[in-house]
Amino acid sequence: MIIIYGSSIPNLFGAEAIFAPPFLFFASPRGRVQSAVLKHELTHAAQLKRDGYFSFTLKSIRDFAIILARTGSWYRASTETPFELEAYSKERRPLTRAERKMLQ
Repeated sequence: MIIIYGSSIPNLFGAEAIFAPPFLFFASPRGRVQSAVLKHELTHAAQLKRDGYFSFTLKSIRDFAIILARTGSWYRASTETPFELEAYSKERRPLTRAERKMLQ
């Protein structure tokens, strides 16, 4: 994974961070990333590893499209997929030593 801090890419989507394999873009500079944001994005990296690139990508697109069709809301479609809900649920978990190093 290639981590880029201080990127304007997440701002284009109104986000703090964007995981676009193999890149992880943070809007905040190194040392200023919130631990919950880091945990959220690392959960997406773990999901990709767990499910595989093809399955992760297809499920993401499928779930986004289903929620968008059902609600008509781009915001809900981008925040209510199973992958996003899993990532939100892990944001408050303690960081590992390796994850803490990424915040420095």
